[in-house]
Amino acid sequence: MVYPRYDLMIGDVRATQNELETTFNEAQEGIEAAAVKLYEKNPETAVKFLTNYTDMTAQSTFDTWKRWANLSL
Repeated sequence: MVYPRYDLMIGDVRATQNELETTFNEAQEGIEAAAVKLYEKNPETAVKFLTNYTDMTAQSTFDTWKRWANLSL
C-alpha cells in the first residue's frame, strides 16, 4: 500500500513505528522485573505471563497498523 506513495507516506509510517517501539521499550524493564519475580515463585506462571504479554503486544501492533491503513486509504 505504501510503495506507490512512498514519499508521501514514509513520515507517517516512521512516526507510527517509532510510537510502537517507544511504548514497548518503555514497558520492557517493568515486564522483565515482573517476569523474574514470577519465575522465582513459579516458572510456569512466568512463561504464561510472558506469552500473554507477547500475544497482547502482537495484537496491539496489528491493530495499530490496521487502523493506520484504514485511515490512510
